Amino acid sequence: MKKSSKKKKNWNGKKVERLSRIDSAVQALKAGPMANKEEWIKQADKLYARHGGSSNLRESAWVIRNTYSVIRALGSIEEKEDGGLSLKK
Repeated sequence: MKKSSKKKKNWNGKKVERLSRIDSAVQALKAGPMANKEEWIKQADKLYARHGGSSNLRESAWVIRNTYSVIRALGSIEEKEDGGLSLKK
């Protein structure tokens, strides 16, 4: 199986691990519970930009919607009454 992340040099020549948007969405959710989907979108976008991608909240929102659907179908997400989200352990 091929890894989706790649090593790439950033603007100052340092090597950074490049993540796909889906990788960023999952990593953000794995990092800890989110207050809501909007927070998840922002955190995933920050993570994607930090790893060599360009910030785009609309694209991140699209990826989160699709990632959420898959994780929910697998029964791996916990939704709180207040709108909070986290992965089931």
